[in-house]
Amino acid sequence: MEHIIIHMSKDKYGVRFTPEQLKQESVFLHKEVHRLLYSKENDDPKLPIYFDKLQRTLAGLNGLLGEPAELISLMSYIEAARME
Repeated sequence: MEHIIIHMSKDKYGVRFTPEQLKQESVFLHKEVHRLLYSKENDDPKLPIYFDKLQRTLAGLNGLLGEPAELISLMSYIEAARME
């Protein structure tokens, strides 16, 4: 899975994010997606909680970063996986 890199320097509050901060967030999200896959393969009873947590994290980040298209697509993929 390729890391999503958001190309922006300010959030909606005017805070500047460095490219390294955005890269670190991308790596974190990548790890969370892998945790979902692992949990799904192992029928983890906490799987719905993990989906909810990741979607809330993505929703917050989406609003903070001004709804970049890449993040909206990622949220759609996560929701589709939840419905399977």
